[in-house]
Amino acid sequence: MPQKNSVLGIIAGEGKMPVYIAREAAQKGVRVVVAALKGNAREEDFRGVAAVTCTLRMGQVNAGFKFFKQHGVQQVLMAGRVQHTSIFKNLMPDLRAAKFLASLKSLKPNYLLARVVEEFQKEGFEFVSSALYLEKFMPPKGTLTKRTPTAEEEKTIAFGYKTA
Repeated sequence: MPQKNSVLGIIAGEGKMPVYIAREAAQKGVRVVVAALKGNAREEDFRGVAAVTCTLRMGQVNAGFKFFKQHGVQQVLMAGRVQHTSIFKNLMPDLRAAKFLASLKSLKPNYLLARVVEEFQKEGFEFVSSALYLEKFMPPKGTLTKRTPTAEEEKTIAFGYKTA
């Protein structure tokens, strides 16, 4: 559960999800600080919700860390889609980002995201799930249809969940 008076940093990609999260967090008394990724998110979408915003290009790692630290961010999350074309179109790696990119053993999304989280943790930030602020958008636990799944359907669901 988010604590009132805490400070949340949102690395915002495109779409409505980052805005929904910012709004929900602010309503819970959390101070919201947004780093909008150039070509994906727009600062104006967070007006009236975020205490402060800035736009960063992909790869401006030190600027992002400095921005979040300057505004007292303790927890960070990523929300919204980042278009693959914008990654390379708006890529402006600083020295730290260049070293980070050179150290990667894979460009698979799960590996890449795990390494990004590690970099934030090295700087003292706690990475949190975006679901923390989206409870009202989550379905309740249990069966959501008129009937429960059959044993065969349960196997299919388990397989799909594992591979997702």
